[in-house]
Amino acid sequence: MQLPSFQAQTPWMAGKSLVSEIGGVIVEIGLHPKGLSPVTRFEVVYTFEPREDDW
Repeated sequence: MQLPSFQAQTPWMAGKSLVSEIGGVIVEIGLHPKGLSPVTRFEVVYTFEPREDDW
């Protein structure tokens, strides 16, 4: 799983040809109704238009 970040691409990242995926991950952890094992749910939220100079 590739985790997104909270910042736009920096000049250093651009020099290394690295891309910044902007967004977040929502993780919900709960119990199974019978209490046998934990239940996890992941939701990935991406934003594709970064703010200019948002480092």
